[in-house]
Amino acid sequence: MINYYPQSEQNNNKNLNYYLVVVLVALLSGFYVQYLADTAYGLFISYLMLTVIILSSLFSLELSVKLFVLLSLITPQFSRTFVEQVVSSNNQEVEQFFSFHSVQFAGLGLSVIAIIFIGFISICKLLYQKTKLESKDTLSFFKGLYFIFAVLLLATTVSCLIGRTPDIRYIISDFRMFIIWGIGALAAILICNNENIIDKIYNILLFSILVIGLRTLFFFANDFISGRPNLEYATQAYIAYPLMFVFAMTIRSLFKRLLMTGVALLAAISMKREDIAFVFLCVMAIFYLIVFLNDRGLRKNALLALMMLVVITSFAIFALAIYSPQSFDFLLYKFDFFSKLMSGDKQSSGSVLVRLYELQNIVGYSVEHIYPIFIGMGFGGYFDFSLTGYPIILGVSDYSINELATNKFVRPHSFTNFLFLKGGLIFLTYYLSIIIKMMSRSFRLMRRVLKTKSIYSNEFRIYLFCFLYSIFCVNMFWQPVHNFLFSFLLVLLLVRTKTLIRI
Repeated sequence: MINYYPQSEQNNNKNLNYYLVVVLVALLSGFYVQYLADTAYGLFISYLMLTVIILSSLFSLELSVKLFVLLSLITPQFSRTFVEQVVSSNNQEVEQFFSFHSVQFAGLGLSVIAIIFIGFISICKLLYQKTKLESKDTLSFFKGLYFIFAVLLLATTVSCLIGRTPDIRYIISDFRMFIIWGIGALAAILICNNENIIDKIYNILLFSILVIGLRTLFFFANDFISGRPNLEYATQAYIAYPLMFVFAMTIRSLFKRLLMTGVALLAAISMKREDIAFVFLCVMAIFYLIVFLNDRGLRKNALLALMMLVVITSFAIFALAIYSPQSFDFLLYKFDFFSKLMSGDKQSSGSVLVRLYELQNIVGYSVEHIYPIFIGMGFGGYFDFSLTGYPIILGVSDYSINELATNKFVRPHSFTNFLFLKGGLIFLTYYLSIIIKMMSRSFRLMRRVLKTKSIYSNEFRIYLFCFLYSIFCVNMFWQPVHNFLFSFLLVLLLVRTKTLIRI
């Protein structure tokens, strides 16, 4: 085959085609979220996404995993007008929104069904190939998962015996998390040794964030034209914030670094207090890397990245104040939580009070009955506000209609509250330990990579992403894609650590 084009021209053409695809997907997904997701077209598109993933899994497990991650990340769970609907209905009802996450079949979200199908293919492939677990750390992860599962079964049995019988729907809902963790780990075992798997993982995350970031610009333009600024931009803070730090530290070209960091920030826009807190923790983690990773280039880029992020964030806040003064005031209101937290003043935010009252009632009941302190209340375990009363008038933005009707609340807003409610100190300690393990393995791999490669390699970028992403995993139980990614990336790190040690 004759090559008629110089290599540089071919690369330029590939880059141009790539960015054209990114722009096209961003526009299509923006149009879908803004205009189609609340119609029958949104329902059709959601089932089409599921069909594409199922069909792709029949040909390639790796392809189905990449498609699942991509579609899950660029598809929001809630409408951009969710908050407006809650306010206008006095927190009593919201309109239907058809997305890959919100549409359900037989009581399961389509994204969960996609994960289950990936799991079925993974098990079939595992049995056919007779794959063995060579990594002791991976085996320990599965043993720990089985142990925690047994603890929750024991807690469920005890809860039933004392008259706190959970609803079967909530038992299945809590059981779902263990299924997703197991499937994510199995998928990682089967494809983690595939050729260029690190590059492929990085590329799918990169593509997703570019799409979401450019789509945010589409929403800005749409809101400006319509004259109705909206605080919701269907972003992915848990992925975009870690990648924002990755881009700011590991892209060689300064101009491209600024551009990519800005796009990642657009893809991460979030007014949630926990997201802001996690960003501060990421900054602390970056300082840890500066001190303990002995690499001059990393230290230089990390310090430059932190200064650059301060400038970009300041500009973004200034632009927000001009674009939407109401949004800027709302951001100041969110930051008021941290000032009151430092000063010890009483919190006035309704969402903060709900979380605090949740914790008081869960801990109060546990202390009263002893056993939940250690093993929790099991699958489908619930709490009520009998000890403190309701902090505010609760509605559909706080809990599901069924929870409000039965006065049995199964999903606290904080993941730490959720873990303690379901599995007590045993489950909470186990989860925090595997998060620490994820961070430690990422750190070891970064240090090993720097001996042979630079910070500009995709391998270092993925390990840095995992290091920072683990911070956000402290609060991700309600999103199937993050449950899947957490176990997938954790097992990938465990297997890669074993490979590097062997070398």
